[in-house]
Amino acid sequence: MEHPKIEELSDKGFRALIDLWAYCGRNHNDGIVTAKRWREVPPKVRAELVSRLLADPIDIGGGAVMHDFVGPDGHQRSRKEIDDAAEARAEKARHAANARWGKDRAS
Repeated sequence: MEHPKIEELSDKGFRALIDLWAYCGRNHNDGIVTAKRWREVPPKVRAELVSRLLADPIDIGGGAVMHDFVGPDGHQRSRKEIDDAAEARAEKARHAANARWGKDRAS
């Protein structure tokens, strides 16, 4: 919250930013905001987020991408990273269950 890009946001801008970050996190969408969801943000607030380099409008389709949400400078895990981690946990759990119930032992 102390970042210079965020410190000067209006109350509405700050609430919209947190809401959009949460939306992207819940949906594991790599920071992409649909056109419908982007239009729900008041135009003045959208302009504020864009001018502070917190969101980048998508010309085709009319949505937006939350700036630095994922990627080399991103602050969140990508959908692929989340899916890979879930698969690794599932594989570990399968192995543990098999070991527990004797399915990994040679007959």
